Amino acid sequence: MIISEEWSTYKEDSWGKAMLVKEKIVNDEWWEKVFYIIDFTRPIYDMFRFCDTDKECLHLVYEMLDSMIEKVKFEIFKK
Repeated sequence: MIISEEWSTYKEDSWGKAMLVKEKIVNDEWWEKVFYIIDFTRPIYDMFRFCDTDKECLHLVYEMLDSMIEKVKFEIFKK
């Protein structure tokens, strides 16, 4: 959509906002930052999802916590 010629003639709400959206979507550096944030927050999210249950899981949380910390460190140091 943003690559089309019609996007460059967009004048509805705010042309400046429309151009900012276009710049972000086609910017590879911005996407690298997004993927980096997703990569190091995924283990945290996975652990929260695992613990969000009615089953007893406290005995598994300690092991998962160590594993999650290692995964987060790995992603951070990989960058």
